[in-house]
Amino acid sequence: MKQLYFFAAASVATGLAANAQPIIQADAFVNSVGTTAMSHVSQPVEMSAPGPDQVWDFSAITSTAATEAEYKLPSDLPGGDQVEGATHALDTGNEGQYQFYSIDQSSMEILSLTAPGQVISEVNYDPARLLLSFPLSYNASYSQPFQRVTEVGPEVFNIEIGTITGNVDAYGTLTTPAGTFNDVLRVRIAAESTLYTVLMGDTIGNIPFSDIQHQFFTSGIPFPLYTLQEVEGAGQSSSNGFYSSQITLSADDQIVKLLDCKVYPNPSKAEVNIEVNLNESTEADIQLMGLDGRVIKSLFHGHLIHGRNNVRFDVSGLSPGIYLLNIRTTRGTHAERLVVVE
Repeated sequence: MKQLYFFAAASVATGLAANAQPIIQADAFVNSVGTTAMSHVSQPVEMSAPGPDQVWDFSAITSTAATEAEYKLPSDLPGGDQVEGATHALDTGNEGQYQFYSIDQSSMEILSLTAPGQVISEVNYDPARLLLSFPLSYNASYSQPFQRVTEVGPEVFNIEIGTITGNVDAYGTLTTPAGTFNDVLRVRIAAESTLYTVLMGDTIGNIPFSDIQHQFFTSGIPFPLYTLQEVEGAGQSSSNGFYSSQITLSADDQIVKLLDCKVYPNPSKAEVNIEVNLNESTEADIQLMGLDGRVIKSLFHGHLIHGRNNVRFDVSGLSPGIYLLNIRTTRGTHAERLVVVE
């Protein structure tokens, strides 16, 4: 059974990369309830090789079908209040087809999918299936086993068991019929699995299955801008494209930019200054983090005033590499990249 997930899995791993790389935080996903987008079926396009600073022009693709997708509270959809741990739900716009997620500042996980006459359940995962790990950045990677159970009739189940691997393999500028988007990250996922059919506890068949997706994301939008999905199984293959347009953000996402932040010198091998300019006072936390999301050091916790604020710290004891400065205020989260040299 072919299943299109709106989001690809990703967990952050350490690695060096260029200075002007995009970083995607969790805020748009956490605040996504009420966000809508038109989801279009379109033509597949050829993917470029991995790498930085790319220009993807998919403006020539056309829509062959479209539905309006909307993030909602789980309790707003049938059965949503029974999905343990669900914080968000996606109404795909196809009648009865819903996706239920757990989303917080560190990750986005899928718990369950439903469709008329069937339930595709992942609620028994421990942990739930990881889709995104924040902050998301170039060269993030993951590898994780998974299992998905589909009830297709009385005492009849399809059980898919496999491994999903992938990485954030490119960044650049993307153009689709919806417009041009800067600072886009491309996530490539590859799911290799076996689909078992189980009748009254006995396995009566199995089919090798492959699902490879390339998904494109940019900061502030909790929908993939474009997805290429290539599926093989049971001697058949298919390739499909999907893109999002007419994206309307929720009220919580429409936040006036609070921060004008400068980090200097950058790269640095000694003292670093973080200059934060605010259009209003706020409580704030500033943390130094690795690209794997690990907090290395807390740099500031307290009150920042309206106007200019400066926080200084020494990096001479750190190993050379790329780090993140994570600045969290009452209005949201801001990240800056810091390069430490010898």
